[in-house]
Amino acid sequence: MYDYVDDTTGIRVSAYNSKHILNIENERVWEYVQQFATWIPYEQKKLGFVNKNVQVTLNVDTVSEMFDSKRLDTSTEDSKSRISRLLFGNTDVSETTQETNEQVKLTKEEGYIPQDEYTALFNNMLDNDKITVVTNTNYFDVKDQLQCQRLYYSGPIDTYFEDLNWPKLEYKSVLFEQVSQEGSMEEEEQDVTAVVNHDEELSTEDIFTRIVEYKDISDQEASDASVYFIERDTDEGEPYYPVQSVEKQQRNIELYNRYKEMAEKDDGVTFIGGLANYKYFSMDESE
Repeated sequence: MYDYVDDTTGIRVSAYNSKHILNIENERVWEYVQQFATWIPYEQKKLGFVNKNVQVTLNVDTVSEMFDSKRLDTSTEDSKSRISRLLFGNTDVSETTQETNEQVKLTKEEGYIPQDEYTALFNNMLDNDKITVVTNTNYFDVKDQLQCQRLYYSGPIDTYFEDLNWPKLEYKSVLFEQVSQEGSMEEEEQDVTAVVNHDEELSTEDIFTRIVEYKDISDQEASDASVYFIERDTDEGEPYYPVQSVEKQQRNIELYNRYKEMAEKDDGVTFIGGLANYKYFSMDESE
């Protein structure tokens, strides 16, 4: 959620993934984050692209249009997952599809964003004499030097228990290719919204999952230049999300449950976030 102003274009971009939206359901979280930022309503419009762009207003009619009015097969987790991945990107699969009368029920992505963006939010949260921030440091290199009553660990749970020499959990990562240019993207490349999700299974040429043009996010006023990111899934690199494919899910969940049993025996540690709990969380749900 680190954002910054691109030196070449003057456009604010996110280094990792597209705009994060806080969907508030937890009143305690909402009261807490309002201490550190002014929050404004935001709706992120998305397109899903198979062989044409379809605006993701997130209803059954939209999906039928995308699939040329053919009956949607949602009888398997694979088919529901692919439809969800196409419309919402990879992070929302478990949150955005459910079977309802052999159709797919979809919800749109709206909520709040900090008025001064997320880097300013976190700077405000960490501005406390009792907080020391150390970057570019591996926790396992310094853990013996730390003195704390309780550790909150948000890294991969299998890394924390690496000394057990158990099999590794499978995570997926994302590669981000940044492109800066004069003028906006061509209409056939990006069309009328900031985020276009692509189904990599149907790609015939360059394989990617999403294009994000930051000039169109939050109605930024910038020069005629444009900066966009092309996102590609990969099995290598920094872990982002648990692997949720049907053929691998059972193996990974069973293995995670073994790690979870070990975590529950460690009274001095709280395992937080998606990597440590091996699941996807919405922003206000992570714990």
